[in-house]
Amino acid sequence: MADEPTPSSDTSGSTLTSAPSAVESTNARMLNDVMGKLATVFSGGSAAVVDLITAIAAAITSSIIGGTTGVTANRILTAKGASGFALQASGASADSSGNINTNGGDLTVDDITADVIDATTVNATNGAFSSTLTKGGVSVAIVNQAVGASFTFKVPENETVYLILNAQFQWTITQTDTITEVGTSTVTVNINGTPLGGTANSASTSLNTQTHATANVVNTGSPGNPISVTFTSTSSNCENLCLTIWGTRVLT
Repeated sequence: MADEPTPSSDTSGSTLTSAPSAVESTNARMLNDVMGKLATVFSGGSAAVVDLITAIAAAITSSIIGGTTGVTANRILTAKGASGFALQASGASADSSGNINTNGGDLTVDDITADVIDATTVNATNGAFSSTLTKGGVSVAIVNQAVGASFTFKVPENETVYLILNAQFQWTITQTDTITEVGTSTVTVNINGTPLGGTANSASTSLNTQTHATANVVNTGSPGNPISVTFTSTSSNCENLCLTIWGTRVLT
């Protein structure tokens, strides 16, 4: 039979566990040492028992990660304080599919690397993004690219005229401007036959600007939403009426 390992003993004659190997952690060696000393002082009723128990507690505490994970599922754990062994739940979550939710917090990163970023799911809730997206070495704004188109009507009449057919990208009309060389007209811009929300333009020899916040999205499709303009109350001498349509779009 193979020889049994020989127990080691301290100077008091108490039997200890086998000597720790080189790969054992500092805390494990501490526990091994303290337990041997504890066996000695217990037999003699020494007051040093309290100190040894305190030392054991410190060794256990420093080798076990403590703290609380909280009561909300999937919360990401972070360091609690600077002790090096305590955890706490953060405000962010990570589900089993790998989705990360900051739950109202800010996500700050130096760089983002992704195979695909779907522009339809990127929203600038409080306005335009200040950051840029780099593609092919060119930096471009992610959303809210300004677009515009101008049209001139030499002798406008009370009628509806198509301006843009079969939209190839989705965009939002936010403003319309009108001016004439002479005469006046009421100018209403429509999307798929529906007037833009807000007030129609009163075209005259002075620049007239109207903003539009509702019924102003131009969708794509087959065909895309046609954009038209309707002239009403047009004076007989109205000439060279210029209409400019402004808006924003997401790059594709």
